[in-house]
Amino acid sequence: MRIGILGGGQLARMLALAGYPLGLDFSVLEPAPDACAAALSTHI
Repeated sequence: MRIGILGGGQLARMLALAGYPLGLDFSVLEPAPDACAAALSTHI
């Protein structure tokens, strides 16, 4: 299942870290390419 997150800050990063062990995939909508959650999402 893919989950979309608006904003790539610390909360998005923590959500992705909690969801990956459950088999979830994340897409982050964030204008800055160096956002906190950028390294953890499949699409920025």
